Amino acid sequence: SKQNLSYVRNAGVRQFIATYNRAKHLTGDTLLWGDETEYGIFVLDPTTKQIRLSLRAEDIMNELNERERAESHPQHRMEGCNWVPEYGAWMVEATPDKPYTGFTNDLLRCERNMRLRRKRMLCVLTEHEIAPTVSVFPLLGAQGDDGSVPATAVGGSVTESQYIGDGIINPHPRFGTLSANIRARRGEKVNIRVPLFWDVNTPEFQGFDVTNCSPCAKSASQLWRYGQGDASRELYGDGFVVVGCSRDVLAMESEIETGDPVTLEHWLVQVECEGCRGLFYRSAPNVIVPDADWPKNGEMVIGIEVPDIPGWLRLQNGYYLPIQSDDGNIKFLHKMAKLPSSVSSSSLASPIRVQNSQSSSSSSSSTTTSASSSSTTSSSSSSSSSSSSSPSPSPSFSAATILASSATSS
Repeated sequence: SKQNLSYVRNAGVRQFIATYNRAKHLTGDTLLWGDETEYGIFVLDPTTKQIRLSLRAEDIMNELNERERAESHPQHRMEGCNWVPEYGAWMVEATPDKPYTGFTNDLLRCERNMRLRRKRMLCVLTEHEIAPTVSVFPLLGAQGDDGSVPATAVGGSVTESQYIGDGIINPHPRFGTLSANIRARRGEKVNIRVPLFWDVNTPEFQGFDVTNCSPCAKSASQLWRYGQGDASRELYGDGFVVVGCSRDVLAMESEIETGDPVTLEHWLVQVECEGCRGLFYRSAPNVIVPDADWPKNGEMVIGIEVPDIPGWLRLQNGYYLPIQSDDGNIKFLHKMAKLPSSVSSSSLASPIRVQNSQSSSSSSSSTTTSASSSSTTSSSSSSSSSSSSSPSPSPSFSAATILASSATSS
């Protein structure tokens, strides 16, 4: 579709202008609003006590819409429902047939219509089927080929997933194309690897020998690299993840591609150009990412200078930013004081095994995940006092080895 991008953009602008010119004189329009609920269709096996996905969403949706058409009357104002497809072949989305208006009475219509949708959904379910209003199936990807009715084999050309099959995607071509395009734009499959907390009863750690590693204190930050270009993936493959500890949120240690320890630094975003308000992220040097959450002037970012590409900063979130313009006349980023470090080179994190989601889900009672973003970045350090003075001393910790749960899917 790349050859058609210019046409699509121009056509979109023309359509917007035409729509604006058609509607710019309208006044006093009636307020119209609505709601949507998403149902997941599951099968409960009374014998094995297992729950699986029911891939009948398309049949259920078609039957419900047919009944709506048969029982509706154009001259009577009746509450009705509209049933539309969703991404999963086990998911059905429902909205009111007619929008609500700005009258107070329509607030009561909303709940009545939700109840009506629930009743009509229950009328078309088979024995042992349930339809809770949830958007996520907790066991998705953890049951292998036996996760749906009918059963679907794991993998396929659309998602190339290691955990789910293409058969659980809605057969409408829109949804399969969506998954394929996401993978094509990324240049790889979506890869999520979450460290598991090391407890005495965690099965994944039984018999796992770790040398030269001391356990971290409870207040230590657990770090790992992520995003395209993750050093641990490049060096050790998908079967390993590099994790470690930091002294506090302002003292974070990491490893660059060479394996040498590097201290992350604070950089102030201040584009010295009239009219410029900040910088767009780059997924790689000179590759702009149209992310709405781009760093604005006056904000702080944390990262390291890329040693083999002068003038570029690798951020902790995996993105890149240019330090200055190509000609060097306009400064974009200004280096602040170096982040203090008390972690020695010999105590940096080491690569460790990754466990898949099937094994990790069996021990969910004794494993927890930790979020890197909440413990590794300081979001309010743009004042001059915080950048020029050192933080108060806190205990230093050596590296910790943490197993990881891998979920590589769409």
